[in-house]
Amino acid sequence: MKSNALARANGAPTAQASELRLTGATAGLYALAERADWQKGEVPIFACRLCSITPYEAVVVAPVSGTSGGFAGAHFDGFGIFRATIARTMKSGFVIEFLMDDAERTKLATKLFMMRKQALRPSKETHPEVERRSHERVLPRDPRSTLVFADGAKMPCFVIDMSPTAASASAAVTPPIGSAVALGQLAGRVTRHLDVGFVVQFARVQRKERLDALLTALA
Repeated sequence: MKSNALARANGAPTAQASELRLTGATAGLYALAERADWQKGEVPIFACRLCSITPYEAVVVAPVSGTSGGFAGAHFDGFGIFRATIARTMKSGFVIEFLMDDAERTKLATKLFMMRKQALRPSKETHPEVERRSHERVLPRDPRSTLVFADGAKMPCFVIDMSPTAASASAAVTPPIGSAVALGQLAGRVTRHLDVGFVVQFARVQRKERLDALLTALA
């Protein structure tokens, strides 16, 4: 049962206990127990994006959804590591329910409450141009895309970041280095493997303002 003590953490109003939700795009990574090969000691790790989080659950955009009821481990920037079960799956990812004791949940509730207060506080800082390099990597507005192989086979994938020359992606399958593939409408070759996926170098330099549209998942 959700405790009102969570809402009182650090002065949070009791009435807001079930409404303590923080939204916004946060980078992360995760692993699914059902994908692990315990005999070989191999556990695939995938990139993901945290869309919203409460003291009890999180909504995640991810390339591999897993199975409802399955165990998952996740790490989100600024929040740390979570043990969880998959509450339900969606076309774009899944919802996880955290496995934690009352003390851990109260700590998370306090953190969310303080982060929300900070987000609502007007910023007095002025930021000069952040992007100093012409090929600076940025996060896509929608990380969902389609990985297309040379034989025409397709599968959903997750774009971690992108630039006019390349993109990093995560999918259920990691293509070999040198493979000809496409991310959405952008053709290229796999040039490097990452812990959570791979890098695709585009065949041609793209206009930065067109990247989101060209990397959109194919119907």
